[in-house]
Amino acid sequence: MVLAGARTRSTIEPLVPDHVTVAREPLNYGYYVPEPIPYDIFSNVSLMEQRLAELEYANVGTGVKANSQYGVYIDDSGRQQFLYPKITINSTEAYVISGLHQMHCLMEMLRDYGLLLNGFRPLWNDHHVIHCFNKWYRSIACSADSTAEGYQEPFGSVPMSEVRRASWASSVPRCRDFRALVRWAEDPIRALPFHYDSGLNVTAVSRLSRECDLTKCRDEGGWKGLD
Repeated sequence: MVLAGARTRSTIEPLVPDHVTVAREPLNYGYYVPEPIPYDIFSNVSLMEQRLAELEYANVGTGVKANSQYGVYIDDSGRQQFLYPKITINSTEAYVISGLHQMHCLMEMLRDYGLLLNGFRPLWNDHHVIHCFNKWYRSIACSADSTAEGYQEPFGSVPMSEVRRASWASSVPRCRDFRALVRWAEDPIRALPFHYDSGLNVTAVSRLSRECDLTKCRDEGGWKGLD
């Protein structure tokens, strides 16, 4: 294996070509279609695992092989610098792709919150949770999404348990194609094995102690005392 640091600047090219995630036609913005995460997902741990398995992007890997294509970053002086890849346990050069990383974070935090609500100890420590929130914070700030959100009918007629949102923009909102990014990353030429604890064995997860068990503060409607 040739050390990454020994490569010349001429070998540094964009890792993910811009055209990969360009939508071929306008994509629905997401508020025009049913929301992907069902509202019963936290009812119990078994149902949560079923709902997670049903989500399209639940088992998306976060990394790809570099395959001698390397990323760059811009330093404080505005100069391009080599972005060093991670070296896996199999001595493979690899990069984590930010959008895939964010989706992985979302699925893990969704699961951890469900575990917590059902009286189980979350799988991730505080540092990882904050790391995921930082990923989302930067992504939201970066996109600066200015699309207006409203309702398809007068607000007074919308049941509190439903959100029938519509969105408006001066032009047709054009999302990037996340599905295309996943297909690109899953191409065998660059795909890395995905290690995900799907089909959670509840008996292997520690129950919270009685004084920490949040199920005592909740009923089938959610948090007790919230009308």
